[in-house]
Amino acid sequence: MGLLMKAKLTAILLVIFLSACTTMSKEKCQGQDWQLYASQKFSNSPASFSSINSMAHEACKEHGISPTLEELKAGYIEGIKSYCTPRNIWERTLKGEDVVINYCPASVRANLKKVSVSAKDVYHLEQLEEEIVEKQNSLNTLQHEMYRIESDLQAKYAARAPQHEIDSLIASLNSKRAEILNAQNDLSQKHLKASQLRRRANKYQRYN
Repeated sequence: MGLLMKAKLTAILLVIFLSACTTMSKEKCQGQDWQLYASQKFSNSPASFSSINSMAHEACKEHGISPTLEELKAGYIEGIKSYCTPRNIWERTLKGEDVVINYCPASVRANLKKVSVSAKDVYHLEQLEEEIVEKQNSLNTLQHEMYRIESDLQAKYAARAPQHEIDSLIASLNSKRAEILNAQNDLSQKHLKASQLRRRANKYQRYN
């Protein structure tokens, strides 16, 4: 697909998106608080002022109602102030949300980036700790299965069972031991990764 075709397709999709997702009823357009509109738009999905301005105009275009530019600008600034804070970025990232800091003031982006990275570490750490619990439970189950096979094998030896039965249990025992070894290695790696994530996240724990 050529660049011109891609550009046309992007423009068409943008028009469809704006018309499908932002159209309001006439009554809502007449009573709309455009300052609140812009503030909520930015807080929910950070974007440039021109994008939010376009969405606002498109929302009530068919009713011949235009938003107030001053109110949109004031709301946009409010949205930036509420969104672009360390606590907000921390909490949103900790919930698994993808935060966007490109539209935040340049003076705070570096710090917000650090907060976001740290929060991602905490988020992944929480998931990893759940995996560790599951892996430990799985390992415990494998060990109990190994003990059962060892007990069965001892019973077979004591009963002078046929060699093929003994060989079958030995093969099962070796297979189970290999499973346990793999599970132990996996668990060790998860513990190591969790330790690394904890160290990296400690600096910004105060936002939790």
